[in-house]
Amino acid sequence: MATLSMVSGPVATSSLPLSTRRRASSVSFPAPKKGGIGHGGLRIECIRIGGVEIPNHKRVEYSLQYIHGIGRNRSRQILLDLSFDNKVTKDLSEEEVITLRKEVTKYMIEGDLKRFNRVAIERMKEIRCYKGIRHKLGLPIAQQLEEVNPTKEPLKSELLNGKWELLYTTSTSILQPQRPKFLRPYGTIYQAINTDTLRAQNMETLPYFNQVTANLVPLNSRKVAVRFDYFKIFSLIQIKAPGSGKGELEITYLDEELRVSRGDKGNLFVLKMVDPLYRVPL
Repeated sequence: MATLSMVSGPVATSSLPLSTRRRASSVSFPAPKKGGIGHGGLRIECIRIGGVEIPNHKRVEYSLQYIHGIGRNRSRQILLDLSFDNKVTKDLSEEEVITLRKEVTKYMIEGDLKRFNRVAIERMKEIRCYKGIRHKLGLPIAQQLEEVNPTKEPLKSELLNGKWELLYTTSTSILQPQRPKFLRPYGTIYQAINTDTLRAQNMETLPYFNQVTANLVPLNSRKVAVRFDYFKIFSLIQIKAPGSGKGELEITYLDEELRVSRGDKGNLFVLKMVDPLYRVPL
């Protein structure tokens, strides 16, 4: 609801009853403020859009951003779609305010958006995806972690050694999204690294239990070149890796429990430590 103030005007007290005249002589009405949207004897001192009272003294582009779900880009898009000038909010006409309200209802904002996000987060927690785990633990996501990496030279740290469980990745070579769902890896995936022997191993579980081992060549204190040497199909059939089996891996965050890595193709890997004593086969 908009805040309303009455615009006072002269009243002939002689035309009022005596009792009313006495009260009128002791009552004063505030003078109308400048600005706002007026209609008859009423003046609106603020505007309510999308269930939110937006500032009257700012331009519409900035006032709309007080609504949860409307940022700078969306605010500008709304003005563009309506062919509105970016005027001060209080200078909007009644017709423009009504049009603006209708336009804003096209977007998911305020309570609806908050409910949607809450349900989405709960769903991520239930399926235990990377973001869901981070939300459940109250921890920041990958980029925020990388900014505060406590281990500046991970290849020189004992924290890197051991067997890690893959929590999240963007790698299509691991996720295999082009395959039918029942042929995609759906079991736990592990990666092990030993810095003393410069060996690494990737291990799938269901459905194929495939494995691959690799030699690591340090490029700096946080990045290695990866040279795959052997693949194991169903953890039984060993095949020598082709010469093209290579890549790079950079450790961008490392602590006692969590590791974030990025591949040379831009893929993100997030892993948690499960066995610090695991040794990769030579």
